[in-house]
Amino acid sequence: MKSSLFVLAIAVAVVSANVIQVPLSHRPKSAAFYEAVRKVTQDADNGIFVSNTIPLTNNDELDYYGTISIGTPPQDFLIDFDTGSSNLWVASSSCSEGCGSFPDKYDSSKSSTYQKNGEAFQISYGSGEIAGYLSEDTVTVAGLAVKSVTFGEVTSASGFDGVTFDGLFGLAYKSISADGVEPVFATMVSQGLVGQNLFGVYLSNDTTKDGALTLGGTDTTYYDPSALVTTKITHEQWYVIDIGKVTANGKTIANHIFHASGIVDTGTSLLIVPPDTYTAMGISVNQDCSGISSLPTIGITIGSTEFQMTPAQYVIKITQGGSTQCLSGITGASVGTEFTYILGDTFLRTVYTVFNIGASTIGFAPLL
Repeated sequence: MKSSLFVLAIAVAVVSANVIQVPLSHRPKSAAFYEAVRKVTQDADNGIFVSNTIPLTNNDELDYYGTISIGTPPQDFLIDFDTGSSNLWVASSSCSEGCGSFPDKYDSSKSSTYQKNGEAFQISYGSGEIAGYLSEDTVTVAGLAVKSVTFGEVTSASGFDGVTFDGLFGLAYKSISADGVEPVFATMVSQGLVGQNLFGVYLSNDTTKDGALTLGGTDTTYYDPSALVTTKITHEQWYVIDIGKVTANGKTIANHIFHASGIVDTGTSLLIVPPDTYTAMGISVNQDCSGISSLPTIGITIGSTEFQMTPAQYVIKITQGGSTQCLSGITGASVGTEFTYILGDTFLRTVYTVFNIGASTIGFAPLL
């Protein structure tokens, strides 16, 4: 799951040829958030769930939000779309603990299409958890009604103080879904609501410009399809791919001859690399933003293609109260023994990403 304070820009969603486009936009995080992220990632040596921890523990995150509706008549919710998890959940009107920060809550008594399920569910994160019960209702995404969706109603939560979203829309595989619930996008595919079993993601780094999540297709406004580099998904849980070598100013600092595994996760704010690789990068960002031009260009090889990030792309500038501070969008952390990289938003903002579930591939292309 992810990281950062992304607020929905209310806009008209596009629905055509079984392709759904959800507009996404963001506002910047504070310096305090990034310091908290570093502490979490460096201290959390508890496996892949580090990527699920970052977005849910700080008031000043930067999350990618879009609007969905649940029920009949529709109840609108601001949702974090996350490729690092698989469940849909929202705060319930019956929440009794820790839900005060969720702006809007689902009320089943107001929906004529609600069906009771009642099975208990719980998801734990590094600094808290959510718990509640499963319910079933119609979920509307960009005007398309997805019938009989099973989702979580959260009745207690911890670690969510000060959040500005109402819930989470997991886009990963059913194999990591709590209680084995089918992910909403998989239900959309099975109900024939989308044209293809894939989705495309464009994460804008410009607060004046919307990003876009395109379900059932891609948006060639943002990339050239002939430039798309595809690689196999190696584990159909999270979106896991092989990582080749890593370079700093063209010098190889990590050469994964037999490849390392990385999770492609819109739900993680930073690019997370092994601690020794981060040290070898030689990234030292001054808070006063001086010396950015002297920082190295970082390259990550996927397949046979190297994708480069310039300092201007991975250094994050935060302006508050008329003062600007700079921080690195790359950090070193021990993610786990099986997966060693998390390709979070720092990397994903530099490319257009195609999550092709049907073909079991991930595709990256330079942005136009």
